[in-house]
Amino acid sequence: TRVGFHYRSQVDLTISGNVDFLGSRDAWGDLTLPEMFMFGISRQVTPKLNVEVGAIYTGWSSYDRLEINVEGLPTDPVEKNWKNVWRYQLGFEYKYSPEWTWRFGYTYDQSPIPDDTIDYQLPMSDRQLFSLGFGYTKNDRTWDFAYTYLMADDRTIAARPGDGIPNDTRTSNMDAHIIVISYSVRF
Repeated sequence: TRVGFHYRSQVDLTISGNVDFLGSRDAWGDLTLPEMFMFGISRQVTPKLNVEVGAIYTGWSSYDRLEINVEGLPTDPVEKNWKNVWRYQLGFEYKYSPEWTWRFGYTYDQSPIPDDTIDYQLPMSDRQLFSLGFGYTKNDRTWDFAYTYLMADDRTIAARPGDGIPNDTRTSNMDAHIIVISYSVRF
């Protein structure tokens, strides 16, 4: 059995540059990336089967507003008020033979965006990810193939004319198909 813990601290960024909007103007803003706590347990259940369970806590409450300042224009901060969330993961790795390894996984990922501040910049909802893959190793070379199906819950963005959202909008059928192929050589 192996147990892991990882921490990433909050990072405060100041971003500056030029904006080509009604002429070239200086622009700047502050952004805080959240702290993260990651936990994991891996257990070799049989000589061929390994099971992994993990959780990630992300402190998104540090992202309370988006404020971009543009020289000569009024600043209009956008309230975000994101919430802290958890992501839960479960994975299985089965060593079928010395060459072949099969992998299966499931993830539940909570959205940090509350209903009262969701917008079109990132209309994210709670998501589930289902993954499967396999690896083939011969000598010091490995091919890995993976497929993930991402299925997001339906979400409604309520009308907020003051924020530029004139009508209720329902997001649905949000899904994605992700394919990964990798090749590695050990030396």
